[in-house]
Amino acid sequence: MKRMFIVILMILPLTSYAKKTISFKALDGLEVTGDLYLKDTSKFIVACHMAGASRGEYKNTAKWLNRLGYSVLAIDQRSGRKINGVVNETAKRAKAKGFKTRYKDVGKDILGAIRYVKKRYDPEFLVLMGSSYSADWALIIAAGDYGIDAAVSYSPGNYFKKVEPVSGDIEIPVYITAAANEIEKRKKASFVKNISSEYLVLFDPESGGKHGSRSIQRGTKGYKNYRKSLKDFLEEAQQGE
Repeated sequence: MKRMFIVILMILPLTSYAKKTISFKALDGLEVTGDLYLKDTSKFIVACHMAGASRGEYKNTAKWLNRLGYSVLAIDQRSGRKINGVVNETAKRAKAKGFKTRYKDVGKDILGAIRYVKKRYDPEFLVLMGSSYSADWALIIAAGDYGIDAAVSYSPGNYFKKVEPVSGDIEIPVYITAAANEIEKRKKASFVKNISSEYLVLFDPESGGKHGSRSIQRGTKGYKNYRKSLKDFLEEAQQGE
């Protein structure tokens, strides 16, 4: 029994994932809550959730991204509520302190997360991942000079009162996909067509998927294909650095 116990202790660090809940400042000073899943800090993903959700959207997929070798910071944006049993602490705090919580205000939280990761860890390869309305933010930030190296956009779709995200100036690798029943609309959108084919990877699934980043959650129909597509994109984008 003693020998078996020692073997279990030796294996445990290899199969467990350390999650640490942290806070940092948005650009306007709001305290933002995030879950930090540390792996290789030279490769980092800032992961943003969909409407009505929280950092809990990445509760399971962050572990898979860790296995790919990426550290992940999943954040609570000021617009959201709860998902996978995880309450959005930033949204609660924002409402209590009188901060505006519109989709267009969330950019301050996302840019604060990017600033935090760059200052604290200075990764060689930094990816911004957005889901639903934050997928629009991923494209907007990718088109600017904000220090990210690649962007992943799950189900983007004109969520800022019908104002399309700026995408024509994107000059970093960008990955866009959506659920199979959403993808045709995204393919026809001008914010997708405006991205040069030199930088765009558009994954067109034959079936399956769900709205937002849930397409890569274990158990979603077709999730293995979505995961493989993302994995291939990240590998190619990093090699191009």
